[in-house]
Amino acid sequence: MILGLRHAVWGVKAKHGELWDKLKTNDKVFFYCTNPIGGIIGNGIVTGKNIDTKPFWSNENPDKESIYPLRIQFQVVAQANDWSKDKKSLYCKGIDFSHGINYVEPHNHNKLN
Repeated sequence: MILGLRHAVWGVKAKHGELWDKLKTNDKVFFYCTNPIGGIIGNGIVTGKNIDTKPFWSNENPDKESIYPLRIQFQVVAQANDWSKDKKSLYCKGIDFSHGINYVEPHNHNKLN
């Protein structure tokens, strides 16, 4: 997560291509960190997308193709300074995130602000 925020890039698995395809420039995105936080630690605006099979994240094998080839570039708008104190938990608001990219119904957008 830290690497993604530092370089303003996020990647998702090919199986999430349908959601990735729907993302457009200027869409709002939220940064959700599973461990050790379990909550939203910031948000940003999509600035672009691309496919890149070169490994980028620390859990990827540098000799193989990326696990997360569908890339999203973004501009960070807000980021928690202290993740343990500033996170916004989505579980308590009735929204479940279970993947690297998730769709939030428009009627739930106000729960994320």
